[in-house]
Amino acid sequence: MKQEKKQKKILREEGEVKKSKKRAKILIFSALAAMIVLIVLNSIDYDKLADKIVGDSDSQKQELVTYPEHYFEEPIYDENVLEDEQYVGLDRYVYLKIGNEINQLSGSSYEDGTMEDFWIDYFNAVVGADSDALNSLHTDYFFKQNGKYGKFAPQKVYNIKVDIINARRIEEGEYTGAYQYFAKVNYNIYENNGTFRNDLKSDESREQIFELIEDRSGIIINSVSYPTEKLPTDNDSGFSLMPFVWIVLVILAVVIEMMSGALIAIWFMPAGIVALILSIMKVGVVAQIAAYVIITALLIVLYKTVFKKKIFANKEDENKEIGMVATVSQRIDPTEQTGEVRVNGRIWDARMTDGGCAEVDECVTVVRIEGDTVYCERQKAK
Repeated sequence: MKQEKKQKKILREEGEVKKSKKRAKILIFSALAAMIVLIVLNSIDYDKLADKIVGDSDSQKQELVTYPEHYFEEPIYDENVLEDEQYVGLDRYVYLKIGNEINQLSGSSYEDGTMEDFWIDYFNAVVGADSDALNSLHTDYFFKQNGKYGKFAPQKVYNIKVDIINARRIEEGEYTGAYQYFAKVNYNIYENNGTFRNDLKSDESREQIFELIEDRSGIIINSVSYPTEKLPTDNDSGFSLMPFVWIVLVILAVVIEMMSGALIAIWFMPAGIVALILSIMKVGVVAQIAAYVIITALLIVLYKTVFKKKIFANKEDENKEIGMVATVSQRIDPTEQTGEVRVNGRIWDARMTDGGCAEVDECVTVVRIEGDTVYCERQKAK
Protein backbone atom coordinates (compact mmCIF):
# COMPACT_ATOMS: atom_id res chain seq x y z
CA MET A 1 0.00 0.00 0.00
CA LYS A 2 2.78 2.40 0.97
CA GLN A 3 4.70 1.44 -2.13
CA GLU A 4 1.63 2.21 -4.28
CA LYS A 5 1.16 5.63 -2.66
CA LYS A 6 4.83 6.35 -3.14
CA GLN A 7 4.62 5.43 -6.82
CA LYS A 8 1.57 7.65 -7.32
CA LYS A 9 3.34 10.53 -5.62
CA ILE A 10 6.38 10.11 -7.83
CA LEU A 11 4.20 10.00 -10.95
CA ARG A 12 2.30 13.08 -9.79
CA GLU A 13 5.52 14.99 -9.19
CA GLU A 14 6.86 13.96 -12.59
CA GLY A 15 3.60 15.10 -14.17
CA GLU A 16 3.87 18.50 -12.48
CA VAL A 17 7.45 18.89 -13.72
CA LYS A 18 6.37 18.04 -17.28
CA LYS A 19 3.51 20.53 -17.06
CA SER A 20 5.86 23.22 -15.75
CA LYS A 21 8.30 22.59 -18.58
CA LYS A 22 5.46 22.66 -21.13
CA ARG A 23 4.18 25.97 -19.72
CA ALA A 24 7.70 27.36 -19.77
CA LYS A 25 8.19 26.39 -23.42
CA ILE A 26 4.84 27.95 -24.36
CA LEU A 27 5.82 31.17 -22.58
CA ILE A 28 9.23 31.23 -24.29
CA PHE A 29 7.73 30.77 -27.76
CA SER A 30 5.04 33.36 -26.97
CA ALA A 31 7.69 35.83 -25.82
CA LEU A 32 9.77 35.27 -28.96
CA ALA A 33 6.67 35.69 -31.14
CA ALA A 34 5.78 38.89 -29.28
CA MET A 35 9.34 40.17 -29.78
CA ILE A 36 9.14 39.53 -33.53
CA VAL A 37 5.74 41.27 -33.75
CA LEU A 38 7.00 44.29 -31.79
CA ILE A 39 10.12 44.54 -33.94
CA VAL A 40 8.01 44.47 -37.10
CA LEU A 41 5.61 47.08 -35.69
CA ASN A 42 8.55 49.23 -34.64
CA SER A 43 10.02 49.18 -38.16
CA ILE A 44 6.85 50.36 -39.94
CA ASP A 45 6.72 53.93 -41.22
CA TYR A 46 3.11 54.64 -40.33
CA ASP A 47 3.03 58.02 -42.09
CA LYS A 48 4.02 56.46 -45.41
CA LEU A 49 1.60 53.60 -44.85
CA ALA A 50 -1.22 56.06 -44.22
CA ASP A 51 -0.31 57.96 -47.39
CA LYS A 52 -0.54 54.74 -49.40
CA ILE A 53 -3.91 53.82 -47.92
CA VAL A 54 -5.73 57.18 -47.94
CA GLY A 55 -3.46 59.23 -50.17
CA ASP A 56 -1.36 62.25 -49.31
CA SER A 57 -3.89 64.83 -48.15
CA ASP A 58 -1.43 67.41 -46.83
CA SER A 59 -2.34 70.43 -48.91
CA GLN A 60 0.00 72.62 -46.87
CA LYS A 61 3.19 71.09 -48.30
CA GLN A 62 5.19 73.72 -50.12
CA GLU A 63 6.60 73.18 -53.57
CA LEU A 64 9.45 75.09 -55.15
CA VAL A 65 8.13 77.97 -57.26
CA THR A 66 9.89 80.89 -58.88
CA TYR A 67 8.49 84.23 -59.93
CA PRO A 68 9.06 86.27 -63.10
CA GLU A 69 11.64 89.04 -62.92
CA HIS A 70 9.01 91.80 -62.91
CA TYR A 71 8.03 90.76 -59.37
CA PHE A 72 11.42 91.86 -58.03
CA GLU A 73 13.06 95.18 -57.27
CA GLU A 74 15.97 96.42 -59.38
CA PRO A 75 19.16 94.88 -57.84
CA ILE A 76 21.70 97.40 -56.54
CA TYR A 77 24.90 95.42 -55.99
CA ASP A 78 26.75 98.12 -54.08
CA GLU A 79 23.79 99.21 -51.95
CA ASN A 80 24.30 99.84 -48.24
CA VAL A 81 21.01 98.47 -46.92
CA LEU A 82 21.61 100.02 -43.49
CA GLU A 83 21.01 103.44 -45.07
CA ASP A 84 17.43 102.45 -45.87
CA GLU A 85 15.49 103.89 -42.91
CA GLN A 86 12.40 101.83 -43.62
CA TYR A 87 14.37 98.59 -43.62
CA VAL A 88 16.39 99.59 -40.54
CA GLY A 89 13.09 100.18 -38.72
CA LEU A 90 12.00 96.56 -39.27
CA ASP A 91 12.64 93.72 -36.81
CA ARG A 92 16.08 92.50 -37.92
CA TYR A 93 16.84 90.27 -34.91
CA VAL A 94 17.38 86.54 -35.34
CA TYR A 95 15.00 84.60 -33.09
CA LEU A 96 16.62 81.24 -32.36
CA LYS A 97 14.44 78.59 -30.72
CA ILE A 98 16.12 75.52 -29.18
CA GLY A 99 13.69 73.35 -27.26
CA ASN A 100 11.37 75.66 -25.34
CA GLU A 101 13.91 78.50 -25.14
CA ILE A 102 13.87 81.39 -27.63
CA ASN A 103 16.90 83.69 -27.82
CA GLN A 104 16.92 87.06 -29.56
CA LEU A 105 20.24 87.34 -31.39
CA SER A 106 22.01 90.41 -32.68
CA GLY A 107 25.56 91.64 -33.16
CA SER A 108 28.54 89.31 -33.31
CA SER A 109 29.60 88.80 -29.69
CA TYR A 110 28.88 85.08 -29.61
CA GLU A 111 31.42 82.35 -28.99
CA ASP A 112 32.90 80.84 -32.15
CA GLY A 113 31.40 77.52 -33.17
CA THR A 114 28.13 77.98 -31.32
CA MET A 115 24.70 77.79 -32.91
CA GLU A 116 24.15 81.48 -32.14
CA ASP A 117 27.40 82.49 -33.83
CA PHE A 118 26.58 80.36 -36.90
CA TRP A 119 23.19 81.99 -37.57
CA ILE A 120 24.53 85.51 -37.04
CA ASP A 121 27.33 84.77 -39.56
CA TYR A 122 24.84 83.27 -42.03
CA PHE A 123 22.42 86.19 -42.06
CA ASN A 124 25.23 88.77 -41.99
CA ALA A 125 26.55 87.13 -45.17
CA VAL A 126 23.07 87.20 -46.74
CA VAL A 127 22.42 90.83 -45.85
CA GLY A 128 25.92 91.88 -46.87
CA ALA A 129 25.89 89.82 -50.11
CA ASP A 130 29.14 88.12 -49.09
CA SER A 131 29.06 85.00 -51.27
CA ASP A 132 32.52 83.86 -50.13
CA ALA A 133 31.47 83.92 -46.47
CA LEU A 134 28.22 82.20 -47.37
CA ASN A 135 29.98 79.44 -49.32
CA SER A 136 32.29 78.79 -46.36
CA LEU A 137 29.21 77.78 -44.35
CA HIS A 138 28.22 74.93 -46.72
CA THR A 139 29.45 71.39 -47.35
CA ASP A 140 30.74 69.92 -50.60
CA TYR A 141 27.57 67.83 -50.75
CA PHE A 142 25.51 71.03 -50.85
CA PHE A 143 27.62 72.38 -53.73
CA LYS A 144 27.24 69.11 -55.67
CA GLN A 145 23.48 69.41 -55.39
CA ASN A 146 23.08 73.17 -55.84
CA GLY A 147 26.36 74.72 -56.95
CA LYS A 148 28.15 77.53 -55.14
CA TYR A 149 26.66 80.93 -54.46
CA GLY A 150 27.73 83.51 -57.02
CA LYS A 151 27.29 87.25 -57.02
CA PHE A 152 24.03 88.52 -55.54
CA ALA A 153 22.79 91.87 -54.32
CA PRO A 154 22.44 92.71 -50.61
CA GLN A 155 19.29 91.31 -49.06
CA LYS A 156 17.02 93.25 -46.72
CA VAL A 157 16.18 90.30 -44.51
CA TYR A 158 13.90 90.75 -41.49
CA ASN A 159 11.50 88.87 -39.19
CA ILE A 160 13.98 85.98 -38.97
CA LYS A 161 12.87 82.87 -37.09
CA VAL A 162 14.98 79.71 -36.67
CA ASP A 163 13.59 76.67 -34.86
CA ILE A 164 15.94 73.74 -34.15
CA ILE A 165 13.54 70.80 -34.41
CA ASN A 166 15.83 67.79 -34.23
CA ALA A 167 19.33 66.78 -33.19
CA ARG A 168 21.08 63.42 -33.35
CA ARG A 169 24.51 61.88 -33.47
CA ILE A 170 25.62 60.53 -36.86
CA GLU A 171 26.58 56.84 -36.59
CA GLU A 172 27.97 56.14 -40.06
CA GLY A 173 29.22 57.81 -43.24
CA GLU A 174 31.51 60.74 -43.88
CA TYR A 175 30.47 62.61 -40.73
CA THR A 176 30.47 59.69 -38.29
CA GLY A 177 30.65 61.03 -34.74
CA ALA A 178 29.40 64.50 -35.73
CA TYR A 179 25.97 65.86 -34.85
CA GLN A 180 23.16 66.48 -37.32
CA TYR A 181 20.54 69.17 -36.77
CA PHE A 182 17.39 70.10 -38.66
CA ALA A 183 16.02 73.61 -38.43
CA LYS A 184 12.88 75.32 -39.68
CA VAL A 185 13.88 78.71 -41.08
CA ASN A 186 11.50 81.54 -41.95
CA TYR A 187 12.26 85.14 -42.92
CA ASN A 188 10.97 87.97 -45.10
CA ILE A 189 12.91 90.03 -47.63
CA TYR A 190 12.01 93.69 -47.85
CA GLU A 191 12.08 94.93 -51.48
CA ASN A 192 13.33 91.54 -52.67
CA ASN A 193 15.60 91.88 -55.69
CA GLY A 194 15.41 88.15 -56.58
CA THR A 195 19.17 87.64 -56.85
CA PHE A 196 19.35 85.49 -53.70
CA ARG A 197 15.87 83.97 -53.54
CA ASN A 198 13.55 84.14 -56.54
CA ASP A 199 10.93 81.98 -54.86
CA LEU A 200 9.73 84.88 -52.68
CA LYS A 201 7.93 88.06 -53.54
CA SER A 202 8.84 91.10 -51.49
CA ASP A 203 7.78 90.74 -47.85
CA GLU A 204 6.71 87.16 -48.47
CA SER A 205 7.93 84.22 -46.36
CA ARG A 206 8.32 80.54 -47.17
CA GLU A 207 9.64 77.98 -44.73
CA GLN A 208 12.83 76.09 -45.49
CA ILE A 209 14.45 73.12 -43.77
CA PHE A 210 18.18 73.46 -43.08
CA GLU A 211 20.21 70.31 -42.42
CA LEU A 212 23.26 71.24 -40.35
CA ILE A 213 26.37 69.24 -39.52
CA GLU A 214 28.42 70.05 -36.42
CA ASP A 215 31.90 68.59 -36.09
CA ARG A 216 35.19 69.82 -34.66
CA SER A 217 35.53 72.43 -37.38
CA GLY A 218 32.21 74.03 -36.53
CA ILE A 219 28.68 74.09 -37.98
CA ILE A 220 28.01 73.88 -41.73
CA ILE A 221 24.95 73.52 -43.95
CA ASN A 222 24.58 70.18 -45.72
CA SER A 223 21.25 70.78 -47.44
CA VAL A 224 18.41 73.28 -47.73
CA SER A 225 14.98 72.10 -48.80
CA TYR A 226 11.28 72.73 -48.57
CA PRO A 227 9.20 70.60 -46.15
CA THR A 228 7.81 68.32 -48.85
CA GLU A 229 8.70 65.17 -46.92
CA LYS A 230 8.20 63.98 -43.36
CA LEU A 231 10.71 65.72 -41.14
CA PRO A 232 12.99 63.70 -38.87
CA THR A 233 11.33 63.15 -35.50
CA ASP A 234 12.47 62.02 -32.08
CA ASN A 235 11.45 58.51 -33.15
CA ASP A 236 13.97 58.71 -35.99
CA SER A 237 16.64 59.96 -33.63
CA GLY A 238 16.73 56.83 -31.57
CA PHE A 239 13.47 56.33 -29.66
CA SER A 240 11.94 52.94 -30.29
CA LEU A 241 9.98 50.16 -28.70
CA MET A 242 13.06 47.96 -28.44
CA PRO A 243 14.01 48.83 -24.82
CA PHE A 244 10.51 47.77 -23.77
CA VAL A 245 10.81 44.57 -25.81
CA TRP A 246 14.00 43.60 -23.95
CA ILE A 247 12.58 44.56 -20.55
CA VAL A 248 9.54 42.34 -21.19
CA LEU A 249 11.77 39.45 -22.31
CA VAL A 250 14.01 39.73 -19.25
CA ILE A 251 10.98 39.72 -16.93
CA LEU A 252 9.47 36.76 -18.80
CA ALA A 253 12.76 34.85 -18.49
CA VAL A 254 12.73 35.36 -14.73
CA VAL A 255 9.06 34.37 -14.39
CA ILE A 256 9.46 31.28 -16.58
CA GLU A 257 12.53 30.16 -14.64
CA MET A 258 10.70 30.62 -11.33
CA MET A 259 7.81 28.54 -12.66
CA SER A 260 9.91 25.74 -14.09
CA GLY A 261 12.95 25.71 -11.81
CA ALA A 262 14.67 23.66 -14.49
CA LEU A 263 17.26 26.09 -15.92
CA ILE A 264 15.15 26.51 -19.06
CA ALA A 265 14.88 30.29 -19.45
CA ILE A 266 17.59 31.69 -17.17
CA TRP A 267 19.99 31.97 -20.13
CA PHE A 268 17.71 34.48 -21.86
CA MET A 269 18.00 36.96 -18.98
CA PRO A 270 21.66 38.11 -19.33
CA ALA A 271 21.24 38.20 -23.12
CA GLY A 272 18.17 40.41 -22.72
CA ILE A 273 20.01 42.74 -20.34
CA VAL A 274 22.86 43.17 -22.84
CA ALA A 275 20.37 43.83 -25.66
CA LEU A 276 18.56 46.36 -23.43
CA ILE A 277 21.83 48.23 -22.80
CA LEU A 278 22.55 48.28 -26.55
CA SER A 279 19.05 49.65 -27.28
CA ILE A 280 19.51 52.41 -24.69
CA MET A 281 22.83 53.25 -26.37
CA LYS A 282 20.85 53.50 -29.67
CA VAL A 283 22.74 50.66 -31.33
CA GLY A 284 20.91 49.32 -34.39
CA VAL A 285 18.04 46.85 -33.95
CA VAL A 286 19.84 44.20 -36.02
CA ALA A 287 22.87 44.41 -33.71
CA GLN A 288 20.62 44.14 -30.65
CA ILE A 289 18.93 41.00 -31.96
CA ALA A 290 22.26 39.51 -33.02
CA ALA A 291 23.71 40.12 -29.55
CA TYR A 292 20.64 38.58 -27.92
CA VAL A 293 20.76 35.44 -30.07
CA ILE A 294 24.55 34.99 -29.87
CA ILE A 295 24.76 35.47 -26.09
CA THR A 296 21.80 33.16 -25.47
CA ALA A 297 23.26 30.47 -27.75
CA LEU A 298 26.71 30.81 -26.15
CA LEU A 299 25.32 30.47 -22.62
CA ILE A 300 23.25 27.42 -23.59
CA VAL A 301 26.29 25.76 -25.19
CA LEU A 302 28.43 26.50 -22.12
CA TYR A 303 25.68 25.14 -19.90
CA LYS A 304 25.39 21.93 -21.90
CA THR A 305 29.14 21.36 -22.17
CA VAL A 306 30.59 22.79 -18.94
CA PHE A 307 28.17 24.09 -16.32
CA LYS A 308 25.66 21.24 -16.44
CA LYS A 309 28.23 18.65 -15.42
CA LYS A 310 29.33 20.75 -12.46
CA ILE A 311 25.83 21.74 -11.40
CA PHE A 312 24.45 18.24 -11.54
CA ALA A 313 27.57 16.33 -10.55
CA ASN A 314 26.44 16.11 -6.94
CA LYS A 315 22.87 15.42 -8.05
CA GLU A 316 23.96 12.38 -10.01
CA ASP A 317 25.95 11.13 -7.02
CA GLU A 318 22.94 11.66 -4.80
CA ASN A 319 20.71 9.61 -7.05
CA LYS A 320 23.06 6.66 -6.55
CA GLU A 321 22.26 6.76 -2.84
CA ILE A 322 18.56 6.01 -3.42
CA GLY A 323 17.74 2.39 -2.58
CA MET A 324 20.93 1.87 -0.58
CA VAL A 325 20.99 0.72 3.04
CA ALA A 326 22.05 3.42 5.53
CA THR A 327 23.11 3.16 9.15
CA VAL A 328 21.68 5.64 11.65
CA SER A 329 24.60 7.53 13.22
CA GLN A 330 22.46 9.99 15.22
CA ARG A 331 18.99 9.24 16.53
CA ILE A 332 16.31 10.32 14.09
CA ASP A 333 13.71 12.26 16.04
CA PRO A 334 11.26 14.58 14.22
CA THR A 335 10.31 16.25 17.50
CA GLU A 336 13.87 17.23 18.27
CA GLN A 337 14.63 17.83 14.57
CA THR A 338 17.68 15.57 14.79
CA GLY A 339 18.90 12.64 12.77
CA GLU A 340 21.85 11.55 10.67
CA VAL A 341 22.68 8.45 8.68
CA ARG A 342 25.84 7.14 7.09
CA VAL A 343 25.44 5.83 3.59
CA ASN A 344 28.20 4.89 1.21
CA GLY A 345 30.74 6.53 3.54
CA ARG A 346 28.91 9.88 3.60
CA ILE A 347 26.95 11.49 6.45
CA TRP A 348 23.48 12.89 5.61
CA ASP A 349 20.78 14.65 7.58
CA ALA A 350 17.97 12.13 7.79
CA ARG A 351 14.21 11.84 8.41
CA MET A 352 11.87 8.89 8.35
CA THR A 353 9.12 8.85 5.74
CA ASP A 354 6.60 7.66 8.34
CA GLY A 355 7.46 10.59 10.62
CA GLY A 356 8.77 8.29 13.33
CA CYS A 357 12.07 7.79 15.09
CA ALA A 358 15.04 5.53 14.40
CA GLU A 359 17.75 4.57 16.85
CA VAL A 360 21.54 4.66 16.45
CA ASP A 361 22.96 1.69 14.48
CA GLU A 362 19.53 0.85 13.10
CA CYS A 363 19.60 0.03 9.37
CA VAL A 364 17.21 1.94 7.11
CA THR A 365 16.69 2.23 3.34
CA VAL A 366 17.09 5.54 1.46
CA VAL A 367 13.98 6.21 -0.68
CA ARG A 368 14.43 9.82 -1.74
CA ILE A 369 16.70 12.84 -1.35
CA GLU A 370 15.61 16.45 -0.93
CA GLY A 371 18.50 18.87 -0.82
CA ASP A 372 20.91 17.68 1.89
CA THR A 373 18.31 15.51 3.61
CA VAL A 374 17.63 11.83 2.89
CA TYR A 375 14.26 10.25 3.65
CA CYS A 376 14.41 6.68 4.78
CA GLU A 377 12.12 3.72 5.34
CA ARG A 378 12.53 0.95 7.87
CA GLN A 379 13.78 -2.30 6.47
CA LYS A 380 11.04 -4.83 6.11
CA ALA A 381 11.31 -7.94 8.21
CA LYS A 382 12.19 -11.01 6.15
